[in-house]
Amino acid sequence: MLFFRGPSRKQTETLREVLERMEEIERGFKRMRLEWEDAFDKLQGVAQRVAKRAQRVEELANREHEEAEAPDAEASALGPENTLPKPLTPRQLAAQNRILGLRSRLQRPS
Repeated sequence: MLFFRGPSRKQTETLREVLERMEEIERGFKRMRLEWEDAFDKLQGVAQRVAKRAQRVEELANREHEEAEAPDAEASALGPENTLPKPLTPRQLAAQNRILGLRSRLQRPS
């Protein structure tokens, strides 16, 4: 009968070296995965900020567009008689003439 002697010293050392290399590769892989996840999270945050900024710009443009259209809609809803300026009352007309007279006197000496 043959007896099993077990692995030789050289085989044991080779196996140990292979296991150490494998563990080193696994550690490097885990480190690289963590770095990638960190970079991905940062890129995702930047993309979200850019998307939010674009959304704000679009909302602002829509709001400005609606405000530009709003006065026209109000004027047409009020009717044509409310869109024209009303004539001044006699008191307002006298005040306006007095102001215009003062302005004309101030501009003559120049």
